[in-house]
Amino acid sequence: MVYSTKPVAAENAEKPLSAQELREWNHMAEGMEYYHNHFRHSFDSIYEMADGMDKYATLLNKYAADPTSYSPTELKENMDSWRDVLFKHLAEEVEDLSGESMRKAGWTLNEIKAMPM
Repeated sequence: MVYSTKPVAAENAEKPLSAQELREWNHMAEGMEYYHNHFRHSFDSIYEMADGMDKYATLLNKYAADPTSYSPTELKENMDSWRDVLFKHLAEEVEDLSGESMRKAGWTLNEIKAMPM
């Protein structure tokens, strides 16, 4: 729930909104819907990838603690098990960061230029 410290004039709360005003008032909700849809789409992939990365980190820690336990076959099997979901995620990330997607999400060119990359 959103709270404001400003008093709300009764006439402002009941005044019908024009189509443009409604779009402006709904800007944050529409933007959030974009992110929620993306999240719903990516949810399973993220968890599959996180599981693979956790197992990968466990193997690396095991190998660091006992270098004689290193098994290139075991490491490759782990990496292969989440390869597809990782590469899918990376491809989606590139698409999500495209100019068209960023513009739809409401970013300005100046904000994009200010990001270190």
